[in-house]
Amino acid sequence: MATRKPPNFDQYSFLTPPSSWVPPTSLPDLSQETEIAIDTETRDDMLAKDRGPGFYAYERSNPNTGFICGISLAWRDQGVYLPLRHYGGNFSFDMDLVRRWLADLISHDNCRFIFHNFGYDWGWINAVFGLDPPNKIDDTMAMASMINENLPSFSLENLCLWQGLPGKSEELLKQVMDVYKVPEKDIKKHLWKLESKFVGPYAEQDAMATLNLADKLRPLIAEKGLERAYQVECDLMPITLKMKQRGIRVDTIKAEEQADRILKGCSDDLDNLCHTLNDEVNIKRIRSSRWLEEMFLKMGLGRPPRTAASETYKDGQASFDKIFMANHPHWFPKMIHSIKHRTDLAEKFLQKFILKYALNGRVYATINQFRSEWGGARSHRFSYADPPLQQMPSRDDEYAPLIRSCFIPEDGQLWCSIDYRQQEYRLIVFVAEHYGATGAKKAANRYRTDPDTDFHQYVSDITKLERRRAKDTNFAKAYGAGIPKFALMTGLNEEEAKAVYNQYDNELPFVKEIASKYSRMASKHGYITLIDGARNHFNQWEPAMRDWAREQEFKERNKNIDTSPCQEDEYERRKNDKDHPWYGEPGKRAFTHKAFNRMIQGSAARQIKKAMVDLVKAGYQPVLQIHDELCFSFDNEKQAKHCARIMEEAMPQITIPMLTDVKLGPSWGQLKK
Repeated sequence: MATRKPPNFDQYSFLTPPSSWVPPTSLPDLSQETEIAIDTETRDDMLAKDRGPGFYAYERSNPNTGFICGISLAWRDQGVYLPLRHYGGNFSFDMDLVRRWLADLISHDNCRFIFHNFGYDWGWINAVFGLDPPNKIDDTMAMASMINENLPSFSLENLCLWQGLPGKSEELLKQVMDVYKVPEKDIKKHLWKLESKFVGPYAEQDAMATLNLADKLRPLIAEKGLERAYQVECDLMPITLKMKQRGIRVDTIKAEEQADRILKGCSDDLDNLCHTLNDEVNIKRIRSSRWLEEMFLKMGLGRPPRTAASETYKDGQASFDKIFMANHPHWFPKMIHSIKHRTDLAEKFLQKFILKYALNGRVYATINQFRSEWGGARSHRFSYADPPLQQMPSRDDEYAPLIRSCFIPEDGQLWCSIDYRQQEYRLIVFVAEHYGATGAKKAANRYRTDPDTDFHQYVSDITKLERRRAKDTNFAKAYGAGIPKFALMTGLNEEEAKAVYNQYDNELPFVKEIASKYSRMASKHGYITLIDGARNHFNQWEPAMRDWAREQEFKERNKNIDTSPCQEDEYERRKNDKDHPWYGEPGKRAFTHKAFNRMIQGSAARQIKKAMVDLVKAGYQPVLQIHDELCFSFDNEKQAKHCARIMEEAMPQITIPMLTDVKLGPSWGQLKK
């Protein structure tokens, strides 16, 4: 396949369409404005290479590290684009003049500044001009995510379409880029190469669309009672930006050494496996389900579990789940799991997440604090990208500490990890007591009289289940696992799993009771309300009674039929389509059985977000946030204990003690209480 030649912007300029846009001759006086939208146009080679926003790598003297080619602003019904560094040497504003003008503009506390991706735009403004964020900010992606985190797209164009507003103005750009044979998907990568007269109309409309979108979304935030939760997101945005700008120190020498050592061990084990089986075995082969199924039959290990039937695989596929393989009594599945697991750890976390992404001894991951066009979790939890650090191993007693030990504090300091102790289980008890669920008050009082209560042991004492089984059941209940899933998680058969669940529900009825209540609330209202007023939505629909056999029959006749849960308007279309298996079927909201799990996970996320805001107000900047854990680089234990107290007191509306565990050490993987 031929490689597409890069566009040559020195040619064909006589073929480009005319543009009547001219740059402003002076910087506007916006000192009396109360709302201003800001957007940047950049050269960002890191982003173009799928490495995330690249402002952390910016060097003023090296244009290959990126730059801002222009800034657009909109206020009331006016907009302006300020070209700063466009290809071809056409008019640009003096950078120092713009810096002083921006500094004066953001110093006015009477003005709110509106963005459609604050972290990106201000990340570049800070890198180029050295300016701290304004005091009052709005972000239209954050607004939209608070209103409905399940929207199919959070791009400015699609959010404007959602609210019935004019979106982007890209016609001129497309005409120009067509001359240079630039695919539509790559237009933004090359904006800096165009004369500003082609970019100006597009950029001004972007800022105006952002301003108008905020005007539409702000009343919806108020109408739904989301102001307090949304303000936490706004307060958090400069914090997460600073976390990315700072990066996390990593020991690349150690990461490389450990990766080599682990992969050498895997190679030795593969050689031994070749000798034992008298066959050629490599990592590609042991990742093949077909080869594994053949080996299971050949070695008399029986037929492995199978996935559900599908259009492609009528009898399902052999499933070699890691839990099944790791817990198998025979040496062969255990060996296969061990080699695959260690190889993945070395290649994914050490070689890729650390060594590939490290720049000058730091990893600069992108933090998604809410759903956006960049990604993010629907649960209100943080997620990371470039690399996705939330995937870092934690439960592997041998290798998780080894990999995490490559993350190190600043020189002369200690790595500090503070995590909420059994956060989600305490929230289960708090929420259940709040709604008066049977038996919840007794559990809540146990926490009040003994804040150090181990929930797993408490459940074991009440249900007479052994602690390990009680812990498994608590975990399954917290994550909304049904009996089949619980059986798979624990290695029990379904009858045994059902018996354990029944024993649990009989002795601790409040868990099932409150979960059912939240399922009903989600079905009735289409959303649930989290601990601080934020919401989690249930916008998808499916038949009230799924006829799986009927759906399979239709799919055999037409493999393109979609039977996945869908938006309500699409459900109505399917319901009235005689050629669809849902024809005439009454509908219900999908996934409402997960409502209580989303309440607990979402509220845990809201708690840690509020804690981060409080911590920064007290002068403590986090380095990393993973699940229920916050990490810092500290001078001493006193700082850590102060932070722990702030975290525990972040949400006073929680009426049972929310304790934390503090650990300190020379790295993330070498921590002690």
